[in-house]
Amino acid sequence: MKKGVFRNTILTLTRQLLSIGFGILATMVIARVLGTEGQGRYTLILLLPTLLYTLLNSGFSSSTVYFIGQKRYSDEEIYSTNLLSSVILSVLSIAVGLVLIFFFKDYFFEGIPQKLLLYTLLVLPLLFIQKNLPTIFLGKEEFDKFNFIAILNQIGLFVFSLLLY
Repeated sequence: MKKGVFRNTILTLTRQLLSIGFGILATMVIARVLGTEGQGRYTLILLLPTLLYTLLNSGFSSSTVYFIGQKRYSDEEIYSTNLLSSVILSVLSIAVGLVLIFFFKDYFFEGIPQKLLLYTLLVLPLLFIQKNLPTIFLGKEEFDKFNFIAILNQIGLFVFSLLLY
């Protein structure tokens, strides 16, 4: 049974407000710890995996929602396809990231240690899985689960920032 549009709208709005709030708090902690220059470097370092995800995701999340809505495939097929595609796209992203780091580091990431950039590539598989798998809930119109996962991600970032502080 589908839940009401109003309830789902309120859930999504609440999720967005909480995500923004926890995101701001995490940014404040990170900025406090790293200072102005460190915050800039942190942002530049995170740019690499974020940009690779954005460019190589190819609208995969949107297609997941579409195919779930079509109801031609089982949940297991969609889940396993999402997982496999996330792994393949992660490997491809890491390969592109390695090329950028080894051949264009001085141009794009001047002053950032190469080792640190290589470590950020390890985040890519988690990023693809974290972004692609929850869209299954979105396609199934289970907004409460989707919103819970989104809020949990922001809370995790905030708590992790506090622990490192």
